[in-house]
Amino acid sequence: MPDLRETLFLDLDHEFDATRKILAAVPWDRADWKPHDKSMSLGKLSTHIATLPQFGMAAVTTDSLDVSQVQMPEVEIGSTDDLLGVWDQASGALRSALSEAANEYLEAPWTMSVNGHPMFENSRHTAVRQWALSHIAHHRGQLTVYLRLLDVPFPGVYGPSADDRAKMATQRI
Repeated sequence: MPDLRETLFLDLDHEFDATRKILAAVPWDRADWKPHDKSMSLGKLSTHIATLPQFGMAAVTTDSLDVSQVQMPEVEIGSTDDLLGVWDQASGALRSALSEAANEYLEAPWTMSVNGHPMFENSRHTAVRQWALSHIAHHRGQLTVYLRLLDVPFPGVYGPSADDRAKMATQRI
């Protein structure tokens, strides 16, 4: 059987590096800004992304999680550097935990519930992909829309962004 860490998490470094680059573009002086009344603020969305690896850690380090029983610690962020520090700690811990996990352990069942009612039952590795990695990618895309609306340049994730292309065009002249 192939090593799950090498197949399922092959893109982990790329995804984590790309997320860090996008978080580095966040102008923390605009943390209260939101594109719509129903939207999260820029600061809340960025903080959410920076802490999402903790969900992956829960899947790697526990057999189950009842999210209604968990009180996430408040994270004090006052700058983009603080945001990157939170990301580096959380993503580094998940990267390390995954590097040490054996196939059998990653294939073991894991459950997420709300008030004792299961909302997700699958393998640990599926929980990490869905509730941490895919969740991060989803919100990272949302964050790039926020940055575009604020006219903040940001790097591409899966190829050059419009900002990267504009920079390349000016460098050719």
